Amino acid sequence: MTTSSPLFARAQYVLHFTDLLRQIGAPVDRELARAKLPTYLEEMPNAYISEDFAYRFLMRCSAQEGIDDLGFEAGWGFHLEDLGPEMLNAMKSKSTVKERIKTFNRFAQLEANSLQCMLVPEGNAVRVCIHELYPQDVDIRISEWQSIKLFIEIIRSGIGTDWLPSEISLRSSRKVCLSVLDRLNVPNVLVGQPTTSFLVPASLLVALVKPCGIADTSVVNQLSAEPTCDSLVGTLQMVLKPYLLSSSYPSIDLAAEIAGISSRTLQRLLKQHQVTYTDLIENMRFDLAAHMLTDSDQNIIDIALQLGYEHTPNFSRAFKRIFGVTPVEFRKDNLALPQIEWVNISIEPTNTPLSVIPAEAGIQCLLAPGRWIPAKNVQE
Repeated sequence: MTTSSPLFARAQYVLHFTDLLRQIGAPVDRELARAKLPTYLEEMPNAYISEDFAYRFLMRCSAQEGIDDLGFEAGWGFHLEDLGPEMLNAMKSKSTVKERIKTFNRFAQLEANSLQCMLVPEGNAVRVCIHELYPQDVDIRISEWQSIKLFIEIIRSGIGTDWLPSEISLRSSRKVCLSVLDRLNVPNVLVGQPTTSFLVPASLLVALVKPCGIADTSVVNQLSAEPTCDSLVGTLQMVLKPYLLSSSYPSIDLAAEIAGISSRTLQRLLKQHQVTYTDLIENMRFDLAAHMLTDSDQNIIDIALQLGYEHTPNFSRAFKRIFGVTPVEFRKDNLALPQIEWVNISIEPTNTPLSVIPAEAGIQCLLAPGRWIPAKNVQE
């Protein structure tokens, strides 16, 4: 199924492909730039990227390098550990495979906004149906194998790492290479099917399995309240962040292309949220700056340069305007109070409540224009 809405996914879903392409000497950096993807993509596995740009990159590399089965060669290398830390934490205490799949569906947008799974009874088996949205005019084989492997890995987390389905169905009508079939070791592989899917015995989905760890319930509870990022502004905030870490200023034309609209339409939509594009970028910069100051020992000069400020005093003045304190004071305060919670004024209409989004390091924040303040100072 194709869509005209902007699709995003964690950069991790591209990294098995870039690893393979680098091994064969493909010009990965040049093609990343050509596809308008962040140049530091491989250093940011948990950043979100445009799926449209990712497909462009992978389809071009597949054609240039003559790798017709690139989707299998790279995608089949996906492992459970490639899921994001929040998703793994949410799944790991679930006592059945079925519950783990349901948990993935519940928090799927932590991984990508294009992927869902449905379990359909079929006699003594269950068909695991994978519903994936695609940008227009792409070769779905690029991601189809990886999506199948993702859900196989979730099932393996409960029943063993050697398990394979007895049947795999592909939406792609292209014949699967014999070399792939030989290595796959699955009895039946069907092409040109209505849905990407595979079969699993029903008993395996509901059998009690050993939890693979004790979940941090505070993180799971926060995830249950996490926004779905279904707004255009929320999507842009996530997908544009990696470009700032690439020491570049993402133009409004680039943002509009990601969103699939014109620059003028994007400006009009941002105005409805009472924010300009410049405001959006500035607040993303300082969200990243806050995390760098808290989560790393980088010196302030390096942080300023990485975020596009050639002169540290300019960075410090702008930082103080947003946070009310200098970068040095902010770092000192957060080292003294590692559990401090920061919130910001939402970019949604003023009657929308403040939200708190969990960040990887445990410091919680909401990226939005306005002044950042300690959560304890927010009036109920």
